[in-house]
Amino acid sequence: RYFVYDLKKDQILQKAVVAHGEGSVVSDSNNLQFSNVDGSHQSSLGKYEIRESYTGKLIRTLTFAKKFDGCFDFSFSPTDKYISFKTASTHVIVEVSTGKLIEFDKNLPNGKYITRYTFMPNEKYVVLSDYDGDLYFYDILQQKLDLNKTFKAAVKGASSLSITKDNNYLFTTGDESNVKLWDLRTNEL
Repeated sequence: RYFVYDLKKDQILQKAVVAHGEGSVVSDSNNLQFSNVDGSHQSSLGKYEIRESYTGKLIRTLTFAKKFDGCFDFSFSPTDKYISFKTASTHVIVEVSTGKLIEFDKNLPNGKYITRYTFMPNEKYVVLSDYDGDLYFYDILQQKLDLNKTFKAAVKGASSLSITKDNNYLFTTGDESNVKLWDLRTNEL
């Protein structure tokens, strides 16, 4: 569910049920847009059923989140060693056992902005895509880009990234409406 809540007036200003939804907000408006068109980044049209509520047990509060201006799009690495998330101004990896923070997009060339990222199954790298469709491999332990592994994935940015469990192949999709399969051992299409 999506809510915009006015704490001073103690009222809900806007509410919706969302799936992805980052494109549903209409700029400079209180309106929302919905679409079933693939790639629109809008919440889907349709009916949603909300079943029973879930009551869980809080295990740990990650207090580092207070440092940032909002945290969203959390993702665990394949073995749960790391979590990653976006903020309004950066992307972060956290080593779960130590709480160590790594702000990894501050190292992209020319201040480029990350559109998508995914952990490699071996957790050595995070693969990053920018708006120009360039792919970068961020070495988590070295905390730097491996510039020997940079290549062009799409014309206008990769909208999806997926890596095979053996770390050998990367699938990308982009605004050109095609799927590309990359051999990560040779960086060739």
